[in-house]
Amino acid sequence: MHRRRYDYGHEVLARAALVLSLVFLTAMALSWMGRSLPSGIDIDPQTHMGTAIPAPASR
Repeated sequence: MHRRRYDYGHEVLARAALVLSLVFLTAMALSWMGRSLPSGIDIDPQTHMGTAIPAPASR
């Protein structure tokens, strides 16, 4: 019984790592697509932060 519980915990950890890697890959693909898409569609972390206006170069 104890071994089964350990295997279950190990499986949960493996599944969590898989989900995290999938989320990371999806975020990378979205950022890459945002770069290759026309400027009309902006998938940019900066626009998500609300800083769509470029910062002045004199800063």
